[in-house]
Amino acid sequence: MSGGPSPLRRRRRDGGARHNHRVPITNPIALLVADDQSVVRAGLRVVLDAAADIAVVGEAANGAEAALRAAELRPDVVLMDVQMPGCDVAEAVRALADLAPPTRPPAPLSRAGVEELLAPARAAGLPVTAEVEGEPAAEPGEADLFAHRIVVEALTNVLRHAGPSATRLRVQHRPQEVVVEVRDSGVLPGHRTVTRGSGLGLVGVRERAALLGGAAEAGPDAEAGWVVRARLPRPGGST
Repeated sequence: MSGGPSPLRRRRRDGGARHNHRVPITNPIALLVADDQSVVRAGLRVVLDAAADIAVVGEAANGAEAALRAAELRPDVVLMDVQMPGCDVAEAVRALADLAPPTRPPAPLSRAGVEELLAPARAAGLPVTAEVEGEPAAEPGEADLFAHRIVVEALTNVLRHAGPSATRLRVQHRPQEVVVEVRDSGVLPGHRTVTRGSGLGLVGVRERAALLGGAAEAGPDAEAGWVVRARLPRPGGST
């Protein structure tokens, strides 16, 4: 690590409104910690967890992962090392600045919504293409929300474990379920795989799918890459 942590403050959920009087803190400040050294992240977490008005909502091991984590978790503050693998703080700031306002719910996984979802990953340097079959439900439910989160998790894992590997996202909307698949092209030569970090990982992906009566799997594909696939039933849909 070549520099100290630099806090990157984002607009609060109240839209940045100014107040002329003090307002008691009713919710802790949501904070994301980004540093390529696991021992530093762990130390910062111990210190920050002791503060009653701060809640550490996640960690990231490089700038690219920080941009993706921020897109999913919407923290109030990102505490980031000034230089890390993946992309440096200047690149990460640009990616964070492009994030949509945190007051909106996740965009439905329509063609336009998928492009919006992929914007932070692409800004972080991940070459990812997408294919969308069908249209999302008129009133998106838990299956659509879980699909959104699983895709973010899978893209984060690509950057963490394979680097900016060419990646394909496939979304299939069916009357009874949503199916998502994220497939990368394998670990890029010279990429330093992150062995520890934040995020739900495969266990979390499987748990989310199981909550809806669906299933998820992850593993190597026939082309030396890695694929994550999840099937998420809609309410009343057959499995």
